[in-house]
Amino acid sequence: MNNMIKPLLIVLLSVFSIIGCSEDTKIWNGQSENWNATFQGDGVFTIRYIGDEVSVENISFLFNTDTGLKADGNFEDLGSRNLIKAQVVTDNVISNGPILLTIEWNNKKEELTLE
Repeated sequence: MNNMIKPLLIVLLSVFSIIGCSEDTKIWNGQSENWNATFQGDGVFTIRYIGDEVSVENISFLFNTDTGLKADGNFEDLGSRNLIKAQVVTDNVISNGPILLTIEWNNKKEELTLE
């Protein structure tokens, strides 16, 4: 009987560790005329400028979710990669629905809905 319990315990522990280590893989995506954004369930978000302007400056952004999560930031410029990448750390659910991103730059403003 003892010989059967050890393999069963190993299998059960493996299953529990896999379940415990899995993370929310939900990904929200959205695009506007000048921006492309992705927000992942683990809190990592990427905002990429896809417009034609050579100089993108004075960038501010705000993510709003239906769970009340807000993530915002300000940058003087995007640098040569035209990219903002960061992570929100929270124990709460990121969102149960779409995420709204408001972004301003060069005295312009766009809103994206990430679904």
